[in-house]
Amino acid sequence: MRVFFIADSHFSHTNILRFCERPFKNTQEHDETLIENWNNTVGKNDLVYHLGDFCFGTGTNAQDALRYFEQLNGKIIMIAGNHDRHARRIKERFYQWHEGMHEAKIRGDKIVLCHYPLLSWNAACHGRPHLFGHCHSGPKKKIIHQPNSYDVGVDNNNFTPISYEEVLIKLEETKKLPLIY
Repeated sequence: MRVFFIADSHFSHTNILRFCERPFKNTQEHDETLIENWNNTVGKNDLVYHLGDFCFGTGTNAQDALRYFEQLNGKIIMIAGNHDRHARRIKERFYQWHEGMHEAKIRGDKIVLCHYPLLSWNAACHGRPHLFGHCHSGPKKKIIHQPNSYDVGVDNNNFTPISYEEVLIKLEETKKLPLIY
């Protein structure tokens, strides 16, 4: 079983295309691309940590969230974000559901997961990593990362879930950054 991370899919959210300058003509192309990228990357038995903002937009509802959920490979562990009111209504369908922050143990490593970037977190000074979304960082929008933290949002990762192995490489790169708290 492989492990992946993703955040800020914003399925069905028309305004996210403009707000984040996502390179899609419309939400249908956006959603189809994200689903295709997800399923070309994630296998049926893989584990995916989704760090919030699954499905959102005017006119969407829990049935829309369920429709997207059912099209995706893997066992999805959800760490809820600020735009997850529809996903909350189907939370029993997720492999696990967490509000706020979650500390996961992956292959012996403890990782702090939260929709929001944190200035500090449990055991940060001991090298424990932190993954987040919410900021929509990427090629057109750079944010200041803390050492040992990384934005797993789709805008920062080619609209595709990022593997645990890739995250470890990204985290290693952030260790060169100055501490900002």
